[in-house]
Amino acid sequence: MIALSMRKNLLTLLLIGILVGAVPGYVKAQNCGCATNLCCSQFGYCGIGDAYCGQGCKGGPCNSSPSTPSTNDVSVSDIVTDNFFNAILRPVEIVRERTSTQEQHFLML
Repeated sequence: MIALSMRKNLLTLLLIGILVGAVPGYVKAQNCGCATNLCCSQFGYCGIGDAYCGQGCKGGPCNSSPSTPSTNDVSVSDIVTDNFFNAILRPVEIVRERTSTQEQHFLML
């Protein structure tokens, strides 16, 4: 009974080890870690020919020029308002003020 349970555990560990070893290669192909002479297909695989270098090619020596992303007629100022932008800058101003005060204190020593 114990031997059967140990076998199952060993087989499970072996299977996990095989999967852990195989998955990184699959993931790399999906993320297009292609060599410079290979194209990255629209599905994330490396190769040559129209299936890889044609329409939807993500990188490498593609046959077609990449499409320009659509802006949907939206400008940055439509999204980033003055209040939003100033709220981003405020922490930077606080750091500058603190740094300036610390420098003045240091120079007085």
